[in-house]
Amino acid sequence: MAGLAASAVVNQKMVRGLSTSLSIAIAVACAIIFSPLKMLAYLAPLLFVVLVYGLTGRLPGFGRILAALTAYAVVCLLYVVGGVEVSFWGAALQVLTLSSFVALFVFSSRDLRYHRTLWALLPFLGALFLFESLFGIGQAVIAFGQSGSFDAANGDHVQGTIFPSTEIDSAFANPMFSANLILGLSFITPHFRRMRFGWIIFISMSACILLASVMHQLVFAVLAWIVAPRLNGASRAQLRKFAVTVFLLVAGFGALFVFLPQNVSSFTAIYDDFDRGDSPRRIMLANFAGSIPEKYPWQPLVGLGPSRFCSRAALIATGLYFRSFDVSRYIPTKITEPQSIFLMRLWSEASTNRYYGSSQKPFFSWMSVYAEFGLLGLGFVLTLLASIMYRVRRHALAYSAALPAWNSIQASLLFLALLSFQENYLEIPQAIFLGVVLTALQFRSAQELARSQGVRL
Repeated sequence: MAGLAASAVVNQKMVRGLSTSLSIAIAVACAIIFSPLKMLAYLAPLLFVVLVYGLTGRLPGFGRILAALTAYAVVCLLYVVGGVEVSFWGAALQVLTLSSFVALFVFSSRDLRYHRTLWALLPFLGALFLFESLFGIGQAVIAFGQSGSFDAANGDHVQGTIFPSTEIDSAFANPMFSANLILGLSFITPHFRRMRFGWIIFISMSACILLASVMHQLVFAVLAWIVAPRLNGASRAQLRKFAVTVFLLVAGFGALFVFLPQNVSSFTAIYDDFDRGDSPRRIMLANFAGSIPEKYPWQPLVGLGPSRFCSRAALIATGLYFRSFDVSRYIPTKITEPQSIFLMRLWSEASTNRYYGSSQKPFFSWMSVYAEFGLLGLGFVLTLLASIMYRVRRHALAYSAALPAWNSIQASLLFLALLSFQENYLEIPQAIFLGVVLTALQFRSAQELARSQGVRL
């Protein structure tokens, strides 16, 4: 008996140690994501995995990571065998830009105590999000003092510590900061009432998100949170409880029409530009319906090849993506034939458009998947996403006591899916990695809680 008791004590200490290690790794990832070191942010998923392995002394998900990398290498090899020129460096860049999802395999371990980790992290995350929100609000206030308005480009100044300045960053800091706050708000929404200063954190984050005024993200966030409970099969009584959250979302979005009319009008102007066929994005979509399949008949089915057209990795591999960082000093750069014929001119025209922004760019994540991997690749990703969302729904129906958590997870998935229609967000670790990790933690925590109550999932 004494031996069993001693073994149980050792096991509990090991579990606490593993949870603490995971908490530390996530905290370090947070620090990197909100830092102004944008190049380092690309390594955040890798550093997260290395930290988990180093601190725990275990390799959770290592076999799955190797399997995923091997599968990707085989896919690249198949393109090469088929006569497509696939750059080793381009493929390596694609692994790096998509590494936010590779890191998810760490959460496959049953030895980690995710619910304990989540509650251990909440005070830190609450303090972090409160600080970042107040920092962003401060940037908006300073910009208001300079311009006399919170409208128009004022929101672009809201960048948090990703760009700790009163100037506007030209390297996507505002959308990355806003995406982190929206995904972070989604994560803490089921828990903030039990957090110290929870309402202050919730209100500060919401206010900062509105002041950042990244219009497409606000639209997607509202849609995601309205649809998520219904996807999870929430009953009418459960939907009534959720009505307050929906009301706050709609009211906050409606306030934009009153306080930020120029931003709203530019949003409609961008749509009109697209509808007329003047938008570089509209022209590129037309190319995929005609010119590109005529030139490359295999593209609709299998794509143009990894990192060969409009993915973030392919854009970086041209050597023209970063303005302040010379990629060619470290890796060979090249503009591929499809890029030269169909992409480069439109990419250049997008930057000179009157309403220049991500809505005008001739690429976004879903387009990039289809362009480089065809219907086969797009079908695989959509099937994977649908299976995950169905699994969340099934869990929500089986264990409705954790419905707020399941709704948070479903809303985050929907938000990421919708973001993928806007830009190459899925390849920007500084925009989505933290949200992806927190969503995975929320999922595993809710699963663990359900199983502890004897629920079979």
